[in-house]
Amino acid sequence: TEIYTLSLHDALPIFNSINLNAEDWQLYDNPHAEEVAINLNNTFIACVNQGYTKSQTLTKMTHIMNINRSLGTTDSEPQRVLEDLLEAVYPSK
Repeated sequence: TEIYTLSLHDALPIFNSINLNAEDWQLYDNPHAEEVAINLNNTFIACVNQGYTKSQTLTKMTHIMNINRSLGTTDSEPQRVLEDLLEAVYPSK
């Protein structure tokens, strides 16, 4: 994961990419799993880069994960991956 900041005044990092694959997200083995992993990555990047709060990002990601629950996105393992990403971008104070 590459992180850049726009200026000293910006509080959140800017993500150019997150390269987590279906295995990293711990999705079920399925022909569409890689597409879902890319969608999860892109959604997370978009939320951060659009200035979403941690809560807003979690809500958006949860929605995407619920849509794709047949691939295991609502299981505990992918949820932990999301929690780790959220903590990396929005650290607890």
